[in-house]
Amino acid sequence: TEEAGGADGTGGTNAGGMGGQLLATSSAAIGTATIVAAALLARRDRAAALRAAWILLPVVAALVVATLPGADAERAGRARVVALATTLVEFALGIWLWTQFDQTTAAFQFTENLPLFAPFLNWSLGIDGIALMLIELSVFLMPICIGASWNSIQKRVGEYMAAFLLMETLMIGVFAAQDLLLFYIFFEAGLIPMYLIIGIWGGQ
Repeated sequence: TEEAGGADGTGGTNAGGMGGQLLATSSAAIGTATIVAAALLARRDRAAALRAAWILLPVVAALVVATLPGADAERAGRARVVALATTLVEFALGIWLWTQFDQTTAAFQFTENLPLFAPFLNWSLGIDGIALMLIELSVFLMPICIGASWNSIQKRVGEYMAAFLLMETLMIGVFAAQDLLLFYIFFEAGLIPMYLIIGIWGGQ
């Protein structure tokens, strides 16, 4: 019993540190999102701003879910609802993206190119047919993942939902990134919520 308690205590400490990493990653992504959205709106490119919001909306929802106030049960219920609603909105936007995709060309579409820290890092995105399939699969599976864990996850529900939402943004970014450094950031950052989900809730 003592060994189990010690293990749980260590797990709780690690989980707390991991939760801090998750919030830090979300905050950094929020800052990037603000810069990108402001720059796109300044250019009066509303379509590009909408696509950027589609990618970055789960990050905002993740930060909201991870910091919801209230008692544990009430907070868990709100986190589930916010996460499911966000993933459904992402799925709806994915369907809209599919309808707007031109299947008669092999060129990249819905492209954006915004220099953030040129020449080192550019917010450069684009979608071809393969990327479209992978993105649609991602936004289709996310509501299913949230629904499948609706009752099975009972501890640290807010952090769990925030990790999934953050991972959704990072997966979309991986498939849409056209800048090598941006792709690397999306890919490596995606390992953080994945590690948290497997390490903390993998046995539930």
